[in-house]
Amino acid sequence: MEATKVSSLMYLSPPTTMVIAYFAFGDSLSRMDLGGLAVAAIAVALVAWTPERRAKDAVETAQASAR
Repeated sequence: MEATKVSSLMYLSPPTTMVIAYFAFGDSLSRMDLGGLAVAAIAVALVAWTPERRAKDAVETAQASAR
């Protein structure tokens, strides 16, 4: 993996810790917490899903529908 993709995964550490604390210790999750989790997940997905991957997915989808 590229360094950018790997380093972007560090942004998921706080949300992951938040979810673990929710299940392990019964911590509460506010709407702000869930919103932050969603923003972090979307941001990491955008970094990980590069234009090259999108193009490859489009080709695979076109080939699958042609069958």
